[in-house]
Amino acid sequence: MVAPPQGYPPWQKRPFFAPLQLELHGGLENDIGYAKYSYDTPTFTPEDFYDFRGRFVMGADLHHAFAGDHFFHARAQFVVWIREQFGIYQGNVDDVVAQVGKSGLWDFMVGRFMTWRVYRKGLGFDLYTLEDTGALRRPTLEGAAFGPHVYEVNDIFLRGTPGRAAFHLYPTSWSAIEIVGEYGKDGTSNSLGGRGAFNITYGPISVSAAAEARGIRPAVDNSPVGPDGVTKISCPKCGVTNRSGFGGGIVFALKPVELGANAARAKQTVYSQTTGEPDKNGAVTTTSIGGYLEFDVGSLIMNRGLILGGGWNRTEGLSEIDEFNRHTQQAGYIAFPLGFNDAMIKVVLSQAQLRWEEPQSGVDNTVLLRNSKMIAGRVRLSFRF
Repeated sequence: MVAPPQGYPPWQKRPFFAPLQLELHGGLENDIGYAKYSYDTPTFTPEDFYDFRGRFVMGADLHHAFAGDHFFHARAQFVVWIREQFGIYQGNVDDVVAQVGKSGLWDFMVGRFMTWRVYRKGLGFDLYTLEDTGALRRPTLEGAAFGPHVYEVNDIFLRGTPGRAAFHLYPTSWSAIEIVGEYGKDGTSNSLGGRGAFNITYGPISVSAAAEARGIRPAVDNSPVGPDGVTKISCPKCGVTNRSGFGGGIVFALKPVELGANAARAKQTVYSQTTGEPDKNGAVTTTSIGGYLEFDVGSLIMNRGLILGGGWNRTEGLSEIDEFNRHTQQAGYIAFPLGFNDAMIKVVLSQAQLRWEEPQSGVDNTVLLRNSKMIAGRVRLSFRF
């Protein structure tokens, strides 16, 4: 061991020499599309717009193998978004992860990352797209008042502000387990939760499932003030939101056909900001079912991929005050892999219908019924490097 340089404290030794492999990677997704939103409520103005969106990701991976099959891995990714939105950063981070483990057996990772997807939708319903968000409750698009999103056991799924830690175990060549914990500040709230998922892939059959639970509480003390106007009354449930859910899917893939089916259910409980009592308006049960079918006609007629497919999802939300939402989303697509760097050109046509039943307070047996619709299309070019 080389002696530490002059000026270093005696307990701080120079680290051992460990060559790392450095690899740059990234990708581009670019969508050019059109969408139209319409409503059966006369006071709601229809809207259509030319859609141009996408994202570019670039990152670095550092990898060091040691002691046989063990490894250390680190990843950092930067993402920029194509469509500018006022007041929102166009540059951000995707994954920032440190990972250690033994290849093919286990690993532990900590940082910012997505968890495993268990509700698989095929080549339609890409994240952050028109068919993914679906119909609006009310105008305008900038208000983002979309119908309920497909529940995919995804409360701890996408990258978020809180940090995460995950343990992965691969008991056999055909099975895998993921255990994830989430901890951190999310806006003005603290988030604490966990998610477990597994996958079994044997021959043409792949089965995935997951369950999750997450608690969100204000980071600022919202306890009510007592009669003296000064002393706060302890209110541990004030402003607390608890969410939980489970679900999964099965995929059958035997060229040239791929077929998937999914189901999931979530429950949310909300407590009043001022009293800590259960808030029936926020007590919602969400149920999603869906599936997709793809046929690779190109592999039969020209020895390269040309995939025809379609997907369907229905999401229903019901609160304790009997407010009901039904969001049905369909998409049909043609995908042409270009044969290099996962490059693909894809055309997606979609539509969504939203039914919203809202009981009127103070009026017995009176329900306000609204219906809205979206039709959209987009062309996507994507590749990775």
